[in-house]
Amino acid sequence: MAKRTANYDMDSDDEKWLTKFNSDFFAENELHDHVSEDNFELMVDSFEKAFYCRPHDFSDENAAANLCLDMGRREVVEAIYSYWMNKRKQKRSSSLLRVFQGHQPKRALLDPKPVLRKRRSFKRQPSQFGRGKQPSFLQAMAAEQDALQEQNAIHKVEEAKAEADRSVELAIRKRKRAQLLMQNADLVTYKATMAFRIAEAAQVLGSPDAAAAYVLD
Repeated sequence: MAKRTANYDMDSDDEKWLTKFNSDFFAENELHDHVSEDNFELMVDSFEKAFYCRPHDFSDENAAANLCLDMGRREVVEAIYSYWMNKRKQKRSSSLLRVFQGHQPKRALLDPKPVLRKRRSFKRQPSQFGRGKQPSFLQAMAAEQDALQEQNAIHKVEEAKAEADRSVELAIRKRKRAQLLMQNADLVTYKATMAFRIAEAAQVLGSPDAAAAYVLD
């Protein structure tokens, strides 16, 4: 047969109680073996599982003793049962087993009666203001908004006009510069032409000064 294992683990309080119990109880009953830690854990595990499944039927020492007769003598089982019940009360826990912690013992399911609730009315309330009548503060806000839009439009027109004036002024400066460059180009062309003529006359007359006087007269 497979060995039974308990989901319950002893703590320091259990160890102290079991040591004292074995020392006190079995001192008068030397023919019986002490309660082992494994049997103690198996008993508590059985108590917890039985109480979880049948909390109303499993509430006294007799039921506990009948459940664990194969683990020890009746008085031993009843003593461990009493210790277990006291520990549950002190811990104020629904269960000492982690697998059952956070869960309530099984109970008969009750058929919940449907609860009829009165429906709330969500009828739309009539407006406090009649049609065509706008509150004065809304009119003031609309007028202020229109004034801001008008100011923004005027500001944009002024910016566009200033930008146009700057463009015209820049165009005038560029035109004057172009005219000056054209005049300089004409002067350079004239000087080059006169220099060429003086050079030709100098070849004929044999004197640069005479050639210059001849060309410039």
